[in-house]
Amino acid sequence: MKFVALIGLIDEADCIGTCIDYHLAIGFDHIVVTDIGSTDGSIEIVKDRIAATSRVSLLHAGLDLRSTNWPGRMLEFAVTELKPDYVAHIDPDEFWIPYGGTLASLRDPGQADVMSVRRYNAVQNVDEVVNGRQLDPARFREQIVYVERAPVDANSPIGTPIYSGAIGPKVMHRGVGAQLSLGHHSVASPQLKTQVVPEDLLILHFPISSYAKFEQKYRNAAATLAANPQMHPTAAWHWRRLAKAIEQGTLDEEYRHQLFNTEQIERLSTLGRVGPLEGVFARRA
Repeated sequence: MKFVALIGLIDEADCIGTCIDYHLAIGFDHIVVTDIGSTDGSIEIVKDRIAATSRVSLLHAGLDLRSTNWPGRMLEFAVTELKPDYVAHIDPDEFWIPYGGTLASLRDPGQADVMSVRRYNAVQNVDEVVNGRQLDPARFREQIVYVERAPVDANSPIGTPIYSGAIGPKVMHRGVGAQLSLGHHSVASPQLKTQVVPEDLLILHFPISSYAKFEQKYRNAAATLAANPQMHPTAAWHWRRLAKAIEQGTLDEEYRHQLFNTEQIERLSTLGRVGPLEGVFARRA
């Protein structure tokens, strides 16, 4: 069975290399990256991977933020040129974790047209992100994540850990043309009729990096929102919230409240609000 991953990229130099290496290692046969305007060296990291393997492709480098149809073009390229059995839509700061360690270990994904894969936000220690994300695939299963989803939205007061709220799944679907939702949380096509939520596949998401990267990310998001006024006003609420924080000069305060020290994480664990990703697998087994 052939698996292809599609990654949209903008200014993720501290994680894109690890993301590509990891997903190739767990069994993705090919990774297609579309850059949409990176200026931080991300493209050079992707090109280094392309030089090392024929299993990575880079498309449309330097697309303008106003372009919103690049996911469809990337999917079309994958379907026509690579002919995959399944296509996964992955962000550079996400890592798909099969319970058995590889995609080959999944319980016959061929039974369904779409897999809706649950995501969990990492609880990140303030000491571990000051110089950017510290990503060690050997420790992904030990990573503390939010297991109790808090009621968080765009109107929650400043000081709320916004990443403690529920986050939408991501999809892996059969290799056919399809209409993707914003964020790739769902997919629609007359050819995609059956869907499962796999018990043996989860996504670990690292939403926070250094403050400089955090600010850069949400300035990019604000520019995307401004360039695309047709987007539904309830879409990408966390983008809108943090874009507003940039306008109001409160982004640094928002950032501080997304990180925890070791003592705070231990307290949250005692309350059952957070726990290791391995434990999420155990509860769902």
